[in-house]
Amino acid sequence: MKDKHYWFVARSHGWGWGLPCAWQGWVVYAIAFALLVACPFVFSPFKEPVAFQVCTWTVVVALVLICWKKGEPPAGADQGDLQQTYPYISNANGS
Repeated sequence: MKDKHYWFVARSHGWGWGLPCAWQGWVVYAIAFALLVACPFVFSPFKEPVAFQVCTWTVVVALVLICWKKGEPPAGADQGDLQQTYPYISNANGS
């Protein structure tokens, strides 16, 4: 089995990813930050609110997809992990 090299580590609590653990992850974060800062300058939120929202959401969705593809499986992805992290959540069958 091929050993995977992740760019992002899973958060220890909750669901999602934390800070990058590889230089590629930091580059992705830097590009996403730069694009999010550029969105209001390219598309004025007051004059072009729809274009501004599309720009912002495109960057956010792209970042999540990259984290999903290049990151560790997020904590809580397994039902057992989910119940261990959130013990007050029950299954649909009531257990």
